[in-house]
Amino acid sequence: YEQFCPEWKFVEERAEEIIESVHLQPGMKILDVACGSGAETTALAIMGYEIAGVDFSPAMINIAKRISSEKKANVEWRVGDMCQLSEYEKYDLVMLRDVIFGVFDHQTNLDVLGKLFNAVKKGGWLLLEVYNKKVALEKNNIEGFLSYNPVNNRFEGAFEKKTVEGNVITDFASN
Repeated sequence: YEQFCPEWKFVEERAEEIIESVHLQPGMKILDVACGSGAETTALAIMGYEIAGVDFSPAMINIAKRISSEKKANVEWRVGDMCQLSEYEKYDLVMLRDVIFGVFDHQTNLDVLGKLFNAVKKGGWLLLEVYNKKVALEKNNIEGFLSYNPVNNRFEGAFEKKTVEGNVITDFASN
């Protein structure tokens, strides 16, 4: 269990970085997809956010529940598959972090991206951490959805309209 819970000071710093990157206000709703041990998820709950964490692994969700229980944080934990995400405009922030994006074939990656976008409220944010920008840019053509900012070393974009047809994004605007 301890191997899945990094030093808490680091976890809090990481949660602060997330808050600052998307200008979150306390009380906003967050979904952490592929949350793993849920350490940052728990820290965000402690900081006043309404948050849900979902992970494919029941074992990781059990670890997440233990961490949040020890920290007395209120988090909605769910075992689930990001490929089956079906929420629509429910969250101010949807996060998919830590090397998970891009593990599927091209079409499945696009389908997952569409499901993530659909879960975000109008005016909300999708925080997508991509460690392998070459794969994200070339294999998944993510730059059609977001633009890569080399100064900040991250993908950025604002989203106006999202629709899904056959689980694929068909209408999308960004600036």
